[in-house]
Amino acid sequence: MKRIITDIFYKLFIYSIVPVIFLLIIFGVLMRNHVYQNINEIAHRQIEMINNELQDEIEFFDRRIVQRIDHSIHRYGSIQDDLKYFIYRVKELYDIYIVDKNGNIIDGESKFYRVERGKPLNIDNHRYQVDNMEVLIRFDKDLANGNRIVFRLSVKKILDEFCYSDNDLEYFIVDSMGNVVYDSNPSIYIKKVNLKGLGFLESGGKNVSGYFPFPTETGLLERHYVSIIKDLNDELIYGIKVNSELLGKETRKIYIQTAMMFVVYLLILYLIAKYLSKYLSNPIVALKRFSEEASKSDILNFNEKDFPDNELRVLAKNIYESFLKVKRLKDELFITLMSIGDGVIVTDNTGNIEMMNKVAEAITGYNNDESVGKPLVEVFRINNEITGEPVENPVEKALREGKIVGLANHTVLTDKNGNRKIISDSAAPIILNGEVKGAILVFRDDTEKEKFKKEMIRKEQIETIGLVAGGIAHDFNNILSAINNYMLVAKMSFGENEKVVEFANNVITLCGTGKFLANKLLVLSKGGEHISLVETDLYSLISETARFVLSGTNIKYDVKKADYYCYGFVDQNLVAQIFHNLLINAKQAMPEGGEIKIYIELDDSFLIFEKPSIKITVEDTGPGIPEDVIDKIFQPFFTTKQHGSGLGLYIVKAIVEKHDGRITVQSTKGKGATFTINLPASDRCTLENVKVDKELEMDRFCNKVLIMDDEYFVRDSLGMLFESLGCEVCLAEDGDEALKIYKENLEKGKKIDIVFLDITVPFGKGAKYTIEKLKIIDPDVKAVVMSGYTDSDIMENYKSYGFIDVLSKPYDRKRIIEILSKIGG
Repeated sequence: MKRIITDIFYKLFIYSIVPVIFLLIIFGVLMRNHVYQNINEIAHRQIEMINNELQDEIEFFDRRIVQRIDHSIHRYGSIQDDLKYFIYRVKELYDIYIVDKNGNIIDGESKFYRVERGKPLNIDNHRYQVDNMEVLIRFDKDLANGNRIVFRLSVKKILDEFCYSDNDLEYFIVDSMGNVVYDSNPSIYIKKVNLKGLGFLESGGKNVSGYFPFPTETGLLERHYVSIIKDLNDELIYGIKVNSELLGKETRKIYIQTAMMFVVYLLILYLIAKYLSKYLSNPIVALKRFSEEASKSDILNFNEKDFPDNELRVLAKNIYESFLKVKRLKDELFITLMSIGDGVIVTDNTGNIEMMNKVAEAITGYNNDESVGKPLVEVFRINNEITGEPVENPVEKALREGKIVGLANHTVLTDKNGNRKIISDSAAPIILNGEVKGAILVFRDDTEKEKFKKEMIRKEQIETIGLVAGGIAHDFNNILSAINNYMLVAKMSFGENEKVVEFANNVITLCGTGKFLANKLLVLSKGGEHISLVETDLYSLISETARFVLSGTNIKYDVKKADYYCYGFVDQNLVAQIFHNLLINAKQAMPEGGEIKIYIELDDSFLIFEKPSIKITVEDTGPGIPEDVIDKIFQPFFTTKQHGSGLGLYIVKAIVEKHDGRITVQSTKGKGATFTINLPASDRCTLENVKVDKELEMDRFCNKVLIMDDEYFVRDSLGMLFESLGCEVCLAEDGDEALKIYKENLEKGKKIDIVFLDITVPFGKGAKYTIEKLKIIDPDVKAVVMSGYTDSDIMENYKSYGFIDVLSKPYDRKRIIEILSKIGG
């Protein structure tokens, strides 16, 4: 309240002080002139009073006293006692002597001298005399009896009598030459200064008044107000000068009056300020205080009675409602900051921490309570990951530059426990009304992200290698297919020559080994994440895998299939990996040698895709698996080997599960282990007995076949293989040529029974392109898709593309016979 009044008073004072000072100056000037006028009048009155008194005294002594003495002498012959008594009473002002004709003292009274009767009167004969610090006027009168009366009148006494007793007025006496005869100021009297040339002595008038320079005690001239009366004969001048102290007193009175007026003015201002504060400012200040509390405090109480029933109450109510809204938003913001997935640290404009959320606590290792008030650099310690050099704190830069700042790459944070974490962050200044109030730092722990990033780079590198490996596998498969086909034709053409048949079988076996290696490359090319289910001869696949793994060891193996054997519907490369890992484990378990038996049969007790599955049993004669670990062997990274990775059997189980199959294990200590695997069977697998190999070997066909492959040796050798089976063969290099041949035969009435199309052909005119065009020419066309890639979508979903079957490279004669048997002829 007092401050409000003071502020209003101060503003009123500032806006009115100049005219008030101007008015007070005018008042002071007028009052000063008035004072000087009064002083002038006082001096005139005093000097006139002194002059009249002197004239009266002179007249009294010069006439009346002399007349009375003469009368007393004439009448009584002597001076009467009463007259003597009177003379005695006035001796404070006079010297009175009665002398004879010779000048000897007859009688008298004196303040200044001892009267010695009969002695001569030895005093100055001049009319104006200075004697014993007194200024005297001498009068000589002859008496009736011949004697003479001499008396002297003290001018100083009269001046003392009629001047102010407090020495406000000073008097002086000057002779006609300008010498100071007497001055009531002792310093001037003692110096006996000469006042000639000061102006008032040379004035022609009898009476003189005004300001004149006057000597002071220090010898400097000071202007005094002087009022003088010159003697009639200009022999003696006496006057009054106004003491500067009197002027000071009067001036101080002016100052006091002016000050009192100023105080009254200030009082009026204060009353006005109080009135304005009560009826105008107080409600506004209360509203201002209310709004400040709303902006600074989290708690605000609104009472309508605190505000008058007018617009201020409405405004206060609006402020209160806005406060509630802001508080709600602030609480939501706080909850958001505390719940956000990134670390958040808020600092003031000096870089000291004000708040940390839970994520920031977890990353830095410091909690909010111990961090608040500390410099950020004590909690957020960052360095370059590569050089180890300290990194400039982004908050300092954001506060300095007033803009968003991000961290450079390779920045690590050292937490409270000394752990190093790769982080990324950014700092933004908090700017209110154009002023930086603080900063907010948002950061995250990218340690796992960086690991993932490196892993992704490694994966991309592997994928790149896989693409190369896939290309190599494709070309390698084409070469193997051509070699395999030529050997099959040679075997059939020179069947009577045992040596040729033996060489052909060896080459075909080597092609199988090469196919296994190509499959390895294909596994690498697709990383094992994607499975391509195709109809696969598991017997041949497992046999080739066993021969490849166990070749050159002292372990015997035997792969058998049941009469009710059927092809599997699996990913060839991944299934090869299954048996590769199982056989490797068995080989390592029997370093001194042993035996492995593998048996393949159709199993209707475990259905996959609502069809009977293929069951493969792998049995070894090793030491077996201990009972305490048999339940852990499929767990990742579990191993009993000194240098094992613990991933072999885990991968086996993962591949089986990808096929919706199952794997189980049984083991007796000292009697080996038996793994049983169920995998999906081909769509053609039923419990009906299928033709055995020897019956298939005896089949001959008269179908007309069209083979399309961009590799000459592949299509040429495959054509020879089909011809060895009795088929009529047409060869095409790409899709356009295949379409031309098929259309020409169709127009001649010699429809081609079956078309074999390679997926990958230059310029995109492979199996997909060709089958689409063939369906337009002949909707009933029968086509088989061929590829060295088993992970193609066409190979997996061949029926949806319009194919009746698939044929994988390198080609298997028995598989070709099965396909030809399906269409008849």
